[in-house]
Amino acid sequence: MSVIVRDEKGQLLLLCKGADSIIFDRLSKNGKTHLEATSKHLNGYGEAGLRTLALSYRKLDETEYSVWNSEFHKAKTSVGADRDEMLEKLSDMMEKELILVGATAERGMKQISIALINEEKLIIPRPRGCMY
Repeated sequence: MSVIVRDEKGQLLLLCKGADSIIFDRLSKNGKTHLEATSKHLNGYGEAGLRTLALSYRKLDETEYSVWNSEFHKAKTSVGADRDEMLEKLSDMMEKELILVGATAERGMKQISIALINEEKLIIPRPRGCMY
């Protein structure tokens, strides 16, 4: 998943989060500086049963964004059968030449809740962020 933001200096940035395998494949040559260390951390988090995501970004220039945004608006307002395909292609156009920032890991609350339901046949509500 990606968002496009403008920072306080007016620079357009594409911010991405996603599965490490997807993000790593989309990194630029210069965007792999922390790849090895991040991979080690992600492997450790995964072994601990945590849900992981890689984080990356890319600077955009105004012209590139303007052209892309025009096409994105057309695709977003399309009612044709190929709407989803058009949106996916547009995402792929932007999500390239990324620079790796790092990674996150979190306990999968939904997975834990499902385990409670399946094993105990009841739902135990927990406050958001509660550690089991």
